[in-house]
Amino acid sequence: MSEVDVKGPQGGKGFGSSNDEAVPLLSVVGLTVEFNTPFGLLRAVNGVDFDLAEGETLAILGESGSGKSVCVQAVMGIVDSPPGRVTARQILYRGSELRDLSESEMQKIRGAQIAMVFQEPHAALDPAFTVGQQIGEVLRVHSGCSRAVARARSKELMDRVGIPSADSRLDDYPHEFSGGMCQRVMIAMALALEPKLLIADEPTTALDVTVQAQVLELLQDLKAETGMGLILITHDVGVAAEVADRSLVMYAGKVVESGPTLEVFTKPTHPYALGLIEAIPQLEGRLEKLVPIKGAPPDPRNIPGGCAFHPRCSRSVERCGIEVPELRSIADGRSSACHYAEEMFRGD
Repeated sequence: MSEVDVKGPQGGKGFGSSNDEAVPLLSVVGLTVEFNTPFGLLRAVNGVDFDLAEGETLAILGESGSGKSVCVQAVMGIVDSPPGRVTARQILYRGSELRDLSESEMQKIRGAQIAMVFQEPHAALDPAFTVGQQIGEVLRVHSGCSRAVARARSKELMDRVGIPSADSRLDDYPHEFSGGMCQRVMIAMALALEPKLLIADEPTTALDVTVQAQVLELLQDLKAETGMGLILITHDVGVAAEVADRSLVMYAGKVVESGPTLEVFTKPTHPYALGLIEAIPQLEGRLEKLVPIKGAPPDPRNIPGGCAFHPRCSRSVERCGIEVPELRSIADGRSSACHYAEEMFRGD
């Protein structure tokens, strides 16, 4: 238990502290998540690897059902078991293995060291309590501060995330806030204990374009201010392009492409990543029809043989339905799981 040093709102080194700057903030290797269902075994995540450096933003991209949200829920230790089963070769936070912690120890890590902003903030907030009570509860549970201190700190946090008239709005209920303001409340709760890692799961879903931009700008400003690492879960390529240093593209529970965001979006080496990019509306240049990805993502209980994307892929050949392509290095910092990734990289 001595290795778990939970940092309160005022700071402290915390769990897994290291002076070695080469140690990633988060390192995940061989992550697999399965669910037993009445209809058979469902493998939502299948052997995912990724690292996140301190101060870096990583976007995890993919369509609904690709496994991106389940992936980070497994890292947070919030996948219900049963029916879920999480396995991995390692899940290291600041060089220390999270899988070795008991549930009570993990509860001390959540919020204090690793925090998560869930999608659909109106659903995530409790309608029976004021927003001030809900932010203050995070502080009181983890730091043991008084109600008065928690209230004062909650007001500071609401100011910090740009909620107008924070002092008077502490006693308002979630239904009295817009979707964008509720998302700001969720971000305030996540930042209450100054975590080193923030996971934002579809933080701009159901928000209009103007509010989306405001939320993304807020996350960027907070990251620059605190130096925290940020994992952004999204299906929106434009959102990833706006804020992410690196991007991971997932399909059918696997990573199919990864690399610096600008390089992935300008020179994709997997047909699925290319399809996501070609489906983005263009505001400049010639007005052309969007190029949709044909078909639909596969049922996780019945993944096609070979490359899971091959039934939807315009470049598919016989080999693609037989051989499973391994994720491999294509260039410095670039990886792809396509048999013909090198050809795509060369522009063939």
